[in-house]
Amino acid sequence: MSELRKRAEAAEPQRVLIILDNVDQPELLAPAQTQRLPAADWLHILATTRLGEAELGWGPDRCYVAINELPEMDAVDLIEKWQPGGSFPNETERQAAHGIARLLGGFTLAIEAAAVYLGQNAARVVCAGFQARLEREGLGGLKVAVSDPSIRVQHDEKRLSVTLKPTLDRLSLPEKLVLTYAALLPADFVVLPWLRPLAAQEFPELGQDVEPGYPDPWKKLLGKLMSLRLLQPTAEFNVVRVHRLVQELVRQQTEKQRLYSLEETLFAHIKGRGDVLLKEWIKTEVRWELGPMAACASHWMDLELTQIDGALIALYISNPLRKLARYSEAEPLYRGALTVGEKSLGPDHPNVVLTLNNLAALLSNTNRIAEAEPLYRRALTIRENSLGPDHPDVAASLNNLAILLKETDRKVEAEPLYRRALANWEKSLGPDYPLLAVLLNNLANLLDDSHRQAEAARVRLRAKAIKEKNSRGSA
Repeated sequence: MSELRKRAEAAEPQRVLIILDNVDQPELLAPAQTQRLPAADWLHILATTRLGEAELGWGPDRCYVAINELPEMDAVDLIEKWQPGGSFPNETERQAAHGIARLLGGFTLAIEAAAVYLGQNAARVVCAGFQARLEREGLGGLKVAVSDPSIRVQHDEKRLSVTLKPTLDRLSLPEKLVLTYAALLPADFVVLPWLRPLAAQEFPELGQDVEPGYPDPWKKLLGKLMSLRLLQPTAEFNVVRVHRLVQELVRQQTEKQRLYSLEETLFAHIKGRGDVLLKEWIKTEVRWELGPMAACASHWMDLELTQIDGALIALYISNPLRKLARYSEAEPLYRGALTVGEKSLGPDHPNVVLTLNNLAALLSNTNRIAEAEPLYRRALTIRENSLGPDHPDVAASLNNLAILLKETDRKVEAEPLYRRALANWEKSLGPDYPLLAVLLNNLANLLDDSHRQAEAARVRLRAKAIKEKNSRGSA
């Protein structure tokens, strides 16, 4: 202390800074340790560490500055500085560097390792080629690339698996379980109300409410993961994010059979939430789940082993999204589910028809009739060929197509479709089937538009009679 004080007094301003780099033992910064230092303006301590606030504690003698991901422009600047001459040879390489930064999510260690690798191999490896490699191989591609002993980074450790290992090893079993479930979800949509009941299946104390005045085990667990930056907050209260490279590393370090088992449990839980949303999407308090659910569906449909699961989730929530006029979110889900259905079942399978009809309805809602019509016609053809012309589902497809034709002022084409649908349901379901009233009213509206009011009135009377008969029957 005496020597440090002399150095401070000899400097301008009269201060001295001690840097403790990569502190890995909480005891080094424990209050009992730091309180032995003089509380004076001339002495400052800066500590870098992978420990979190949960391990180091809070107090008036310390403040925390979180270092998360590099902004994309800073990441590109770092890659450029390692290029020969300190600049990219052309704009194509600069854009590829942006792609690399996005693929690595701004993870500082990964960006630096990639920058050094590209700089030292500039004569053999271009940024565009390395970007394509990362797209194919992910973290594995980076790990192999920087394993070359000639590639040196300033901190001398290039591999994320080694650098993060001490952090992951310090986690308790419940913390590791929650982080593994988070590694199976879309990186930006880790839903805490989904994780808690899943973790509580193995560790019941995480799902139990505690008495006032006692620490909540679930909140304590989250606090630990958040303080280590393994989970990070988002604008949505119930949703956190996890870095993609951390996800990939956690999946690599988890035994495959265990990972499959957790994935099945996670999917079953999300499917259950999909059931709830399908019925209760009208309630404002549950709608926040639609966004994360859509992200899960898209994420799983992009992965070969989970495409069918993702398509199923997509079908659960795309209709609520369409009914809420969130068309830009619903459309890619419909299209993704259609692609998966065609691939797994075949393009002419009857189960594909539901997705065709829903996508056509969305296109019609957004005034893209020219795109919607061929989908309705294709759905009708599939049902006629696979189920036969007299199947009740064929009548539903006839009605869908007829409505579209009427709305585009093609009444002459629409009328015979309505009459075919009526004849179908009368024959297959009986003359008093409740939905016949809907078809009859659709036909009556067309007749009105065609200036055949007397005929339209007779059709409406029949529809009214069917409604009244079914109403008496239900009473």
